[in-house]
Amino acid sequence: LYYSRDVSMPKYFWLQCLNKDSNKGSGLDNLAEALGISLSDLVVFGDNVNDVPMFRKAGKSIAMGNAPE
Repeated sequence: LYYSRDVSMPKYFWLQCLNKDSNKGSGLDNLAEALGISLSDLVVFGDNVNDVPMFRKAGKSIAMGNAPE
């Protein structure tokens, strides 16, 4: 379970329920394999802490201006 305040609308919150082994990093692995491309060739964008596993795998990662530190 992941629960956090929405970074762009602080009165709202997000609740996500995911498989403990599932995250955007593992999703990126699956996508790169399916497309036959290298993770180092990928550019990813994100705006929240759930993007960190994806940031760690991609060749280039860009955090949006509204992303938390």
